[in-house]
Order: sequence, then C-alpha cells, then structure tokens
Amino acid sequence: MLPVWAWAALRSYAPIVMLPVSFTVGLVGYNLEWWLRDSKVTDVESVGEARKKRQEEELYQAEFQLDKVDSIYKDKPKKTIFTD
Repeated sequence: MLPVWAWAALRSYAPIVMLPVSFTVGLVGYNLEWWLRDSKVTDVESVGEARKKRQEEELYQAEFQLDKVDSIYKDKPKKTIFTD
C-alpha cells in the first residue's frame, strides 16, 4: 500500500503521469496489432476502385436505357407525341 503522500502526488499529477502511460500502452497495442495482423489481406478492392466500377456500370445502364427509349420513340410518328 502506498503512503498518503504518494496518493496525493499521484492525484495531483495524474495528467502528467497518465500521458506517458497511455502513450506506452498505445504504442505496445499498435505494434502488437501490426505484428499479429494478416498481411495477405491486400486483395480487397479499395473504396475508390469500387466507386469507379459502380459509376461505370451505372453509366452503361443509363446508356442502355436511353437507347431503349430512343428506339421506342423512333417507331412512333411525331404527330402522336405532340397532339393537343
């Protein structure tokens, strides 16, 4: 058990004591995670690549839909579209 003066010192200097302690704990945890993680999980598609692929697919679908709509209106005479 710590003497009373040690508890008083720890209580008053808690921010100064806890900064190096938390830094050390964080550093140890970061290095443990880096050491234990699987470094072969780099095959995952990045967010930017997934976004680019999705935009290309949406653009392709939009072009397909436009061609479909244009082909429908090409077959009809313009007079039926613009009647009063």
